[in-house]
Amino acid sequence: MRTPVLVPLAVEVLERDPLTAGDYHAGDLLLAVLRVSRDFWKEHPELRWRLDDAISVLPAILGELKESIEKFESQSY
Repeated sequence: MRTPVLVPLAVEVLERDPLTAGDYHAGDLLLAVLRVSRDFWKEHPELRWRLDDAISVLPAILGELKESIEKFESQSY
C-alpha cells in the first residue's frame, strides 16, 4: 500500500463523509484507514488530527442508527 500517497486522499474523502463506501460497503474506507500503522500516524500527526475530527461525529450518528434500527425491528408486521 502506498500509505503516504493514499492516506491523505482517503482522509480528505472521510472528512466529507466518514462512512464513505470504498470497494465493498459503507465504512470500509474508514476501516482501512484505521488499520494504518501507528508509525504512519506518528509521522503524520496533522492527518491524525484531521481523521479524529472527521470521525468525531460517528458516535452520535451510530447511536441514532442503532435507535432507529431497534425501533424498526420492534415493529409488528
